[in-house]
Amino acid sequence: MLTIVHYGAVCYHSLMAYLGKLKNREGRIYYTIIESFRTKDVVKHRTIQRIGRHDQLMASGITDPEAYAMQAVAKFNETKIPTTLTKTITTAEKITPSLLNLGHQIPQKIYDAFGIPQILSEYSKNHKYEYDLNEVLKLLVLGRILSPASKSSTIDSFQATLAGNWHISQNDMDRSLDHLQLLKQPIQEEVHKNITKLTNRTGYLAFYDITNYYFETDLDDPDELANGSKTILNKTQQKKQGIKPEQVVATGLRKRGASKEYRRNPIVQLGLFMDEHGIPIAYEIFPGNFSDPKTYIPAMEQLKKQFNLIRIITVADKAMNSKDNISDAANRGDGWLFSQKVRGTTGIPKDIQNFVLDPGGWEYNKDMTVAKKSMIRTRKLDNKKDGKTVTEKVVVTWRESYAKREKARRDGAVAYASALSNPELFRRTMRKGGKKYLQMTVLDMRTGKRIPAHPHLSIDQTQVDFDAQFDGMNAIVTSEVDMPDEQIITTYGQLSKVEDCFRVTKFNLHARPVYVWTKTHIEAHFLTCFIALAIMRYLQYKLNYKYSPTRIIEALKNITGQYWAQGYWEVFSNDDAREILKLLGISMDRRYISVRAALTIGKELTV
Repeated sequence: MLTIVHYGAVCYHSLMAYLGKLKNREGRIYYTIIESFRTKDVVKHRTIQRIGRHDQLMASGITDPEAYAMQAVAKFNETKIPTTLTKTITTAEKITPSLLNLGHQIPQKIYDAFGIPQILSEYSKNHKYEYDLNEVLKLLVLGRILSPASKSSTIDSFQATLAGNWHISQNDMDRSLDHLQLLKQPIQEEVHKNITKLTNRTGYLAFYDITNYYFETDLDDPDELANGSKTILNKTQQKKQGIKPEQVVATGLRKRGASKEYRRNPIVQLGLFMDEHGIPIAYEIFPGNFSDPKTYIPAMEQLKKQFNLIRIITVADKAMNSKDNISDAANRGDGWLFSQKVRGTTGIPKDIQNFVLDPGGWEYNKDMTVAKKSMIRTRKLDNKKDGKTVTEKVVVTWRESYAKREKARRDGAVAYASALSNPELFRRTMRKGGKKYLQMTVLDMRTGKRIPAHPHLSIDQTQVDFDAQFDGMNAIVTSEVDMPDEQIITTYGQLSKVEDCFRVTKFNLHARPVYVWTKTHIEAHFLTCFIALAIMRYLQYKLNYKYSPTRIIEALKNITGQYWAQGYWEVFSNDDAREILKLLGISMDRRYISVRAALTIGKELTV
């Protein structure tokens, strides 16, 4: 046997004191300091100090008696910290992975502050099951943040690395997913309500974008027909076989579509709304074969209905800038702030293109590197002579750095094409996106007459020169005609935060590939991803975006500890972890702390 004595640590036989909150028969609340102590390996408790009665403390001018009582307990514990801690160890003890994660308590505290446990508690009252639905969801969310993997791996491996009591089985997790997908809407509403309180979220401005996530499968989901049969045919094939649209009563989510990661796997589309702080508001899932613009109207309808919003201004990229989407927003009384395509010879409003090319009206900065101008236009929403119109403001910007970048890219494409032989030029430009810079005619190489063979390719310099006029140009159209130009530009610039959200889900939270395959489990999977994303973005908000998600996650993973002796833990952390805890108002500078303190680190966080 070997005895180790550590100096400058903590207690010997007595454990840390904690707050006692007692209520008598009359309903009066008393606060006391209760101390735990160990006698022959048995932990006992005793009241060592009375703090006062709740109403009497209020009458004495203390606005928050419970917080006052907690401070009294903290001061008492400071006076009880002795200088040594003794541990007896056995030299024959085997090596074990004894370090457990304590950092999970930070996102767990935010999870609780979002009000999710209350939603699950209300739901559980009307359903009978032996497991704790809230603990299952909490574990899946924490696993998605700290150790993203399959749900089976989260149950089998991840929960064993966390400090605390985690005893969730595979069966508990599988059964929970069917319940969790039913709580998608109420959880989003509760999270939105609490984030609004915590961040002063205004709710009138929403940034919208869509991305997709792929599955580890080669098979699309079949569509279910009214007669109960299923078909994997696409819409064209269904039409050929006489299957009418009204006969398709349910559409699977896993469908082949335009993957943003250029994968051949089936995908699912996810539309995300984000607030001005970069924190998600809500999301909606669509089948993978839905085009981006078609997701906008149903997603907006769901958002307004779900959160009872009267009017909302949506910020989105040019993919959402269609007549149908603008018309829908105008009919609902909502606003929009979309980017506008200006380059090209087809599909561009001529009044906007002419305005962009007009050399007059530009306002330059001092260095002549940035410029802007704006106009008010009337936009037709249909092709009728007396059809409906809306008034829009158009803001056009020019940046010298962007112009140089576009010119270099185009010059490179033209130089590459010019160096190729005629067959190579035809074959490779089809893949390289340089098709629009080619002129193709069919000639008899001896007579010069047009014949149906031997394509002759050359650089279309007219097209090159036309595109060069738009180097550095960007345009934004908005319904908010009274909004200042600078505010419009700044507001649209925040749309990049949605892309940041997508990067977090894909590269930090590893939301894809998606391994679950039923519709209910897919919905539950993205619910856990949404909650994890909301927690991560709120943490960044609390830290003034000083730390990236990667650094925050690594810091939380590095807050670890192991049981030492006599009711105390030895705690470890890295520099980032200590700095993040300090910024969050959590003081954890001692290497040895009580079991109670180790398992309640998150309680110090002021959400």
